Amino acid sequence: MREARRHRPLPLAARARGRAWATLTLNADELGEDELVARVRQHTGRGSDVVHDCTGVPQTFATSLRIVRPGGVVVEAGAFVDLGPIEVNPNRDICTTNVTIIGVGGETATSYAPAMELLARNRMRLSLDSIVTHRMPLEEASEAIGLAQRNGTMKVVLDPAA
Repeated sequence: MREARRHRPLPLAARARGRAWATLTLNADELGEDELVARVRQHTGRGSDVVHDCTGVPQTFATSLRIVRPGGVVVEAGAFVDLGPIEVNPNRDICTTNVTIIGVGGETATSYAPAMELLARNRMRLSLDSIVTHRMPLEEASEAIGLAQRNGTMKVVLDPAA
């Protein structure tokens, strides 16, 4: 029984809803890009302050640029391999909206510094543990990597104490 509970996905949206860091949760699998943008704009009135894209899906970067508010920040931390080009208009999507983009390539430990600093500055108002959908012991690292590639998995934590 304990084994089954350890690997069961945790209900991210239910835990996020109502917290200071998530006043709206949307399922991107159920909505088109235009509908996602419209709902975020309707809810916030101007767009999100910070969009942290860790999906690894190229098109979500373009969507992030449409969802972020003017002067906001987009953190792209999911593009670890080249999955091809997307259409972005630098003038329309970045310059005229004064959006800051922080890319995390993952090549070296220092690559993560800008995103980690942004998270650290906001740690008091963000419940970052809530994005963990699976927690597994270190001995199951190979299985955890496979699990991290599946739909429905947000973040997998390898916990030596588990």
